[in-house]
Amino acid sequence: MFTKRARREAKEFSLNITSLMDILTIVLIFLIVNFSTEESEVMPPKDFSLPKSTSERPIKLVVKVSISTEDVRVEEKIVCRLSGGEFQASDLDSDKHVVPLLREMKKQKARLEQGTVKSQPSGEDEEDETQIVYFEAATGTRSDTVDRVLKTAANAGFIKFRLAVQRKI
Repeated sequence: MFTKRARREAKEFSLNITSLMDILTIVLIFLIVNFSTEESEVMPPKDFSLPKSTSERPIKLVVKVSISTEDVRVEEKIVCRLSGGEFQASDLDSDKHVVPLLREMKKQKARLEQGTVKSQPSGEDEEDETQIVYFEAATGTRSDTVDRVLKTAANAGFIKFRLAVQRKI
């Protein structure tokens, strides 16, 4: 008689997996947030060769400035031409800032400050994205040309720089 009652109760048993699903969902979200990788593929111009590096820090593409031996571009728009890798005297002001570049960088700064990107950092690891400029300089670009571009960007309010390099494998 005892065995019949045990069999009947076993047939009526059901499993509630709601709590288990809640825990698994939380673990899944935790893993996705903590182990996600941020890959950014940036395609430089065809005649562009970037320096090599082993850095693993992710990049933030806010305003992109490309410097080649022939021109300087902001967001793929040519802002001034170079001759022999140097700026023309007519493009420089009395402080040696590149006037067309400064004008374009100020436009980009105004665009960013209008709220198209997050302007205030909310944590220790986050940065004010309205101050970051991303530079690509082709291998062989003159250092004084890069220096003038960096100083011009700083004058426009971009005081944090990220320099593009090609990942070494």
